[in-house]
Amino acid sequence: MNIKKLIPFYKNYVRAMSRLSALEMSFEYVLKNPEYVDDSRWAFNAQNHRQKIFCDLASALGFASVFETGTFMGNTTGFMRKRVDCPVITSEISATFQTVAKKRLEKIDGITFMLGDSRKFLMENLSRNSLLKCKSPLFFYLDAHWHDDLPLFEEIEIIGQFARESVIMIDDFAVPGDRDYSYDNYGPGKSLDIETFGSCFANQGFRVYFPSISGKEETGGKRGCVILVGGDSLCQQVDKLKSITRYIPRIK
Repeated sequence: MNIKKLIPFYKNYVRAMSRLSALEMSFEYVLKNPEYVDDSRWAFNAQNHRQKIFCDLASALGFASVFETGTFMGNTTGFMRKRVDCPVITSEISATFQTVAKKRLEKIDGITFMLGDSRKFLMENLSRNSLLKCKSPLFFYLDAHWHDDLPLFEEIEIIGQFARESVIMIDDFAVPGDRDYSYDNYGPGKSLDIETFGSCFANQGFRVYFPSISGKEETGGKRGCVILVGGDSLCQQVDKLKSITRYIPRIK
């Protein structure tokens, strides 16, 4: 049997199962949570300290706008919008998920929903966004890494090109030395950890921060995250926050 001939069929099977899974999850959400409820049990993987990190950053910096890649069902989208006095622009590649999120959040104003690839979403918005001229920084929540294609490298490069003096939070990222935080690993060169992405962050001029508490102390999904901050002025303000701590690479 020629295995290579089976590869296209396998890929089609995986895509079909992914669509079926999306439909099942969406149907369950529509039945159980048809309307968004502002509840800390859902946002940011139900992680209380992660929610605190976002609120601390928003309070200290006063974001001009929030960009999210990976809307999913809209729980984090709604949480962020309820806690900032600025627009939230969110992108989702799945039309099914986007439809559910829009319906669940339809009573909350100030949210713009976009459908498509996260890199195109960032490029189109940042290359023409008048908010880049504002004194307040932008906030980016990157959570669009769910498929074989990992857009994170390019997402960071786009933000670094157009909006370096911003704050970025990346979900599902390994916290160095803390195995109680889980993270995504999609194979060689696609592991969401500092070893894989550290040089990318440094090349774009971002300083790196991680949660100040251990995974054992976190609630909910206990997913790791990393926070990137660009610009000396922003870093000076962020350094004062107790919910995150700056990462200092070890000298080998």
